[in-house]
Amino acid sequence: MRSALLFDFTVNKENQTINIKRKFNASLELVWQAWTDPRILDQWWAPKPWQTRTKYMDFKVGGRRYFAMVSPEGQEQWLIQEYTSISPKTNFKFFNAFADKDENPELPGSDWDLKFNEKNGITEVSITIFNESYERMVKLTEGFREGITKALDNLDSFLSHKKIPKDRTVLINLPVKDLQRSMEFYSALGFQNYPHISNETAKYMVWSEHIAVLLMTHERFADLVPKSLADTRQTMGGFYTLSVSNADELNTIMTNGLNAGGREPNKMDNYGFMQQRTIEDPDGHCWNLLFINKAELQAGQTNQ
Repeated sequence: MRSALLFDFTVNKENQTINIKRKFNASLELVWQAWTDPRILDQWWAPKPWQTRTKYMDFKVGGRRYFAMVSPEGQEQWLIQEYTSISPKTNFKFFNAFADKDENPELPGSDWDLKFNEKNGITEVSITIFNESYERMVKLTEGFREGITKALDNLDSFLSHKKIPKDRTVLINLPVKDLQRSMEFYSALGFQNYPHISNETAKYMVWSEHIAVLLMTHERFADLVPKSLADTRQTMGGFYTLSVSNADELNTIMTNGLNAGGREPNKMDNYGFMQQRTIEDPDGHCWNLLFINKAELQAGQTNQ
């Protein structure tokens, strides 16, 4: 569904510029990361059904991004972006041009100037694109508006559904026997796979911007510490707690987890102002789902 937030696309023939403004219901940090991390850029930059494949990206002044736009039939259109100015989380500029497979740019290109601004949790991205060639600008605008609109819609969807981890993140590493089965279990609980830093031996599963779980095969996990692995179905390892916003969410997550192969080893604890239930994943790792009714807790403290 299209965002109700601002989207503006104008062409200034006199100045030979295209001006775009788009607002996103996301923090400046997340939007900046989505524009500057190649693993995320490849998820939204191309209008579907096209895809983007970045060969390399060196996000620094003088660095460049070399990538291809790939059609459903596998046809590749290569591009180069050379970064000319970077002010972190505020502004960056680059020169953009089509290229061949040997990284030779097809001149003339265009100069992009992106500005980022956040207010009340809404981040606005302002883009000015200057074309030295008026003919190129006219030709560019013929299909460019539709393409960039779809791409920014992709970004809006990505920011709405992905919980991009921040820098100070709690990351819990867990050894699992069946990586795919475990990923399906944690997905049922509400974790989201972050594929950009996942591979065939480890899956990065995000609960929130600050909490994530890295599911690892036994072989991969054993490389971290030279100790034998405990069978957590028989012995207790760690006990991890996830807080939720209400009792219905707690019970829904619990039901989804049980349907995905989890096990509830004991009954729910209900203290009135606080409820908690425990679920084991297929490998026996224990999770405590916790809801605290802050209104009842504060009322109880006031009456004491």
